Amino acid sequence: MAIFKSASKPSISSSSGSPTDVIPTSAVTSGRYAVVIGLSALNKSASAGAVTVTLVKADASTSMIGYQTPIPVNSGGVFLSGKKVSVEAGVKITAYGAAANACDVT
Repeated sequence: MAIFKSASKPSISSSSGSPTDVIPTSAVTSGRYAVVIGLSALNKSASAGAVTVTLVKADASTSMIGYQTPIPVNSGGVFLSGKKVSVEAGVKITAYGAAANACDVT
């Protein structure tokens, strides 16, 4: 049976060294998988910004979903339009923006 969940992270971090966990490692239990079917960011600041979204595997290796993707003022950007990402236990998706508290990720 499928279980549907949504995640929303307001005011994401601006630090690449301490990004916001959009999908934390605890979101998927051992032996199960989750499929992320959408991921978007909204720039709620008065200046243009950029967002980086990363898939971090259990062994700490990474894959970029979006790298410094420009998000115009008071606008949004879509990272997984028409695509899906499979996430297993121990894997997380993180995000950070160019300015602190400027972007929300859903």
